[in-house]
Amino acid sequence: MNAPFINPVGFFQSPEFLRSMFIWLPSLVIWTLFWKGYALWRSARNSQKGWFVFLLIFNTLGILEILYLSLFQKPALPAGRHQSK
Repeated sequence: MNAPFINPVGFFQSPEFLRSMFIWLPSLVIWTLFWKGYALWRSARNSQKGWFVFLLIFNTLGILEILYLSLFQKPALPAGRHQSK
């Protein structure tokens, strides 16, 4: 028995796909905006201009932003100490 041929173009025009996009697309937008906003805020607060521009230009659905936040931030100052300018 041969498997039925699935037309990929027809799939993207199907009502099921279009209905599912009403769920996935807003979820991805919220996910991306949260991580991008938080990473941009942290890079600006840490005066990391290169990271700020890089994160602003490239959209990676939060992957690069999460890597930046977990690996490339400046260490936090102890409580009660302020960064000198």
